Amino acid sequence: MATDEKTPKTPHELLSFIKKLKPPSQFHLLSSTIEHCPITVVVADSQGDIKYANTRFAQLTGYTVEEILKLNLNFFYPGKQNTDDYKKIWNTITAGEKWAGEFRLRKKNGELFWGLATLKPLLNPPGQISYYLCYLEDITVHKRSEQLIEHLAFYDPLTGLPNRSLFNDRLKLALEEAHLLGHQTAVALLDLDRFKVINDTLGHIIGDQLLQLVAKRLSENLQEGDTLARMGQDEFIVLFPHINNFREALNRIKTLMEALQEPFLCENHELQINASIGICLYPEDGEDHMSLLKNADTALNEAKNSGRNHYKFYTSQLNASALKRLSMETAMRHALEREEFQVYYQPQVSLRTGRITGMEALLRWQHPTTGMIMPDQFIPLAEETGMIVPIGKWVLRTACLQNIAWQNLGFPPLRIGVNLSGRQFQEPELVEMVLDVCHQTGMDPRLLELELTESILMKDVSVTSMILRWLNKKGIKIAIDDFGTGYSSLTYLKRFPINTLKIDRSFVKECLTNTDDTAIVTTITYMAHSLKVKVTAEGVEDEKQLDFLTNLGCDEFQGYLFSRPIPAPEFTALLKDNRCLSRPHPLSDNSPPG
Repeated sequence: MATDEKTPKTPHELLSFIKKLKPPSQFHLLSSTIEHCPITVVVADSQGDIKYANTRFAQLTGYTVEEILKLNLNFFYPGKQNTDDYKKIWNTITAGEKWAGEFRLRKKNGELFWGLATLKPLLNPPGQISYYLCYLEDITVHKRSEQLIEHLAFYDPLTGLPNRSLFNDRLKLALEEAHLLGHQTAVALLDLDRFKVINDTLGHIIGDQLLQLVAKRLSENLQEGDTLARMGQDEFIVLFPHINNFREALNRIKTLMEALQEPFLCENHELQINASIGICLYPEDGEDHMSLLKNADTALNEAKNSGRNHYKFYTSQLNASALKRLSMETAMRHALEREEFQVYYQPQVSLRTGRITGMEALLRWQHPTTGMIMPDQFIPLAEETGMIVPIGKWVLRTACLQNIAWQNLGFPPLRIGVNLSGRQFQEPELVEMVLDVCHQTGMDPRLLELELTESILMKDVSVTSMILRWLNKKGIKIAIDDFGTGYSSLTYLKRFPINTLKIDRSFVKECLTNTDDTAIVTTITYMAHSLKVKVTAEGVEDEKQLDFLTNLGCDEFQGYLFSRPIPAPEFTALLKDNRCLSRPHPLSDNSPPG
């Protein structure tokens, strides 16, 4: 054999090398080669007693060669002599066949490692097994990498909980078992209330810590066999694979909700967080995993719509409601391009002169089949889906163009009020959008009044104050709509550049019959005037209310007493008539209420 023959490094190369040798003259070369081979080599007799082990095997296991020669092969396969895998190995090699595969072995220090082994029986001339040749590779690092990849594929890296994929697998298995055994299974979808506020306010590090603590606490309140998984940022799902009845499912859910009542401590921040939960049951609410997940989501949405810290069980009525909601969302997305939206205008009248001083632009949706859809039916959905942003911009642009059109007809410039939603107010380019619309339409910003609710103003007082001052510097006026129904704090009246307070119609309606409402309307008017803020009363419907507001010193009113909200052509006719309080105006019966 040539002296430059390379040393074998794999089991295949070793076998090839051995076949080329001509014993005994080259036996010393064989011995030297095996001794320095980078893979382990072991030879055992027909009983499994080890007769030879090279240095690499000793290094790998931590035993000396002398210690190894006193051992049997099964010593390195501890506690598994009675397993099917172990029996399969020995049945194969004792039948004279080669076996190759993976198994775990134990080192001298007790540490387990993964080995890729090949066991080959060596036959004597009569064809009987005299020895077993074993070569082994340490593949522990490779196996750990495989396990890590598998873990990442099926577990959430932040919380260590099963992820959506693993949850779906467990749910499918649970449903198969429930079908065979005839018991019920429950699925509960949890969404953490106010998590986004905490995450945005305190940062993602605190947010991640909170999610980990929530996962830990929920896990501690589950029973053996239950599965808790993380489905999204602040969304978890629980599988109760075996429940006896509806009442048991309810009690298990209440246990989870109670577990969240205790505050969480994250880096010296004491945080309180609750969950909205949607629950559905197998087989009543769905017979496959997809329908159960869909229906749990439907129930969750209903729970969130009911307020924080609520749970809802799925019902067929919820599904009908969800389908109707989805249908409306789809139709709303096409309503702008199909020009189904309309802007109605309700006059704002001076109590001093009795004449129109402005109007409020009010959105209506004229659906081609359903008919007129009022704002309270679709605005919340538009807010939730973000559609309110393009819709709100369209309303502003339409109202400004209409105001310019009236001026071009020779009518005196009138102030026009346009509502801003909370979702619009969160847009970073709100100021630029409003100013661009004014510029593009030719609208004088001093004739525009933006109406906001108290809840919008109080979300972030410092940012809100800055935005309102930017708008106010351009001449745009600011009105607080539905005043008295929200925070009603003097603090923001001092900090914000408010031009108008609009008293909510609920107070005006009973200002003559309810002493509390009388006091509220009176207090708002006096307080606003002391701060040099104009007062507009909404929802005025009769002369007695008007007399009370006039005597109180209210500046303006809008309501059915003068006119319902009406389309632009009808408002044009109203302007042509030069309508004022002293002249009666027939109400339009087919105009929607404000």
